[in-house]
Amino acid sequence: LFYCLKKRGLYMTIDLYCSRKLKPAELPEYPDLSGRCLKGLSVVYPPARANWKAYAKKLLTHKNRYTGLTWAEDPALFSVVLINEGGSYTQAVLKEQSSTGKIYRKAYAAWLRANRIPVKQKNDIATFIRFINQNQIAMQDEFRSFLRQIGYTGLVSNVNHRRVMAEALIRDRIDYVDNHDYWDHPSFLPGRNWSFPYVHGQSSPLKSSGLVPGRLAPCRIFGKPYTVSEINFVYPNQYRFEEGTLLGAMSSLQDWDGIFFFAMAHSRDVLRRKEPVMRFDSVGDPLKLISHRIVSLMFLQQMVKPAPTAYAMPFSEKLCRNLDEYPEYFQKLAFYCRVGALAAGTQLPGVTILPSVAGDLSGLPEKLKQKMTAPTINGETSEITYDSAKYLFKVVAPCIESIVTSGPAAGQVLAISGLDSSQCVTAVSIDGQTLVKSEKILLFQQTNALNKYLIFSSENMMEVENWGERGKILLKRGQAQVSLRINNPAAKMVTALNFDGSEKRRIDATMTGNKLSFTADTANGTMIYLITNK
Repeated sequence: LFYCLKKRGLYMTIDLYCSRKLKPAELPEYPDLSGRCLKGLSVVYPPARANWKAYAKKLLTHKNRYTGLTWAEDPALFSVVLINEGGSYTQAVLKEQSSTGKIYRKAYAAWLRANRIPVKQKNDIATFIRFINQNQIAMQDEFRSFLRQIGYTGLVSNVNHRRVMAEALIRDRIDYVDNHDYWDHPSFLPGRNWSFPYVHGQSSPLKSSGLVPGRLAPCRIFGKPYTVSEINFVYPNQYRFEEGTLLGAMSSLQDWDGIFFFAMAHSRDVLRRKEPVMRFDSVGDPLKLISHRIVSLMFLQQMVKPAPTAYAMPFSEKLCRNLDEYPEYFQKLAFYCRVGALAAGTQLPGVTILPSVAGDLSGLPEKLKQKMTAPTINGETSEITYDSAKYLFKVVAPCIESIVTSGPAAGQVLAISGLDSSQCVTAVSIDGQTLVKSEKILLFQQTNALNKYLIFSSENMMEVENWGERGKILLKRGQAQVSLRINNPAAKMVTALNFDGSEKRRIDATMTGNKLSFTADTANGTMIYLITNK
């Protein structure tokens, strides 16, 4: 697989620890430790680090018979994450009666003595943060040095989970910053993890202040590459049609370096459509398949511009003494310009570091305060418009326009009205011309799509009891009156397409002056239209 991906020009990144389960007695001093305990123990327990090294060495120094190289030697493995979603600031581990709790208490007590910190301060969260951060940094340095010794020269990342400001102190010591986030990740009844019923909130990211991806944006550290290697608006959330436009536009505006959806498929059966659409897998979900293409157009093909201005939140050990996330106003600022973090006292060309980490707007320049208090945020590049109260997110760029709304809205070329439900409508030029001059336009219409016979506990669709039937998708009925203002005198035709790109049928359309109008309707299973010259 590695050889085949490399042959096709694909670069890879892997976690060196994710979910490998330890066998009993693999850590001899505590023979009861097993399962996935290595994730937390590596921070404070040397035998756990030795176990990590032994596995990493076997994995990275095994020669691939097809490439003739070890993974450590192969530049196609451009990066590794030391431990997937590792590290924790949870003080509750100190009270656990398990072997893990004993190891943490012993390590914490030794650290307090070594740093001459009074025992009475052991319950202070700032003290515990220092303990975790210092041990995380020591672990990172040790693991990275080990990787260099066995011949790996690629990029290294770590701590790719959560959005706590204090984590910037750890991330500042690695090659690049990576993070994960999900919208409407399932939750479960006590003692029934990953079993029915799957519980979902069914809320909208846009109606929730754009939390995803807004809350991810401040986690980047300016001067380092930034990737989001896991993100998903999780099935069966009814607003996941927002995903493509929201993530595509924001990752472009923020000028991130990579975005990876989790996941394409968890098994061969899912790829072969032998399982119904469920959880995180996107391969059988028509909304996801369209959303991924919208992200590709906006982000990879750079149809949406990055913001020129950047503001950074300062961090230091003195400033990061609690488990606060970045202030809400700073997350909101991500819809206007680039945001991130920078070590206090650091200067970087093109980045303005804010004077404080205040939870209110007091740290912002006056012009930004006005923008953050206005009901509508217009991005610095004038390509993005966001109004949570009106439920509107709009991208208007030269080659692509996309609107998420439940009412009438318009860009420069694309306008929609007569909507009977919340939806996303996207028009993109695919002939290299700007949208207004294009002779070949694709139009996507996204509402909701669910497996046939999927069972919810109630009409609010918050509890899934059965994933339903494989291979049969019910598409939510949605209508929109679409108009496109095209400076192209040739007569136009609108063709409904199947997902494989084949023609489905011609759609009635009218041309009045330079305005092409037609009705987009998902009633016949149509989500994609092609507009061309006759």
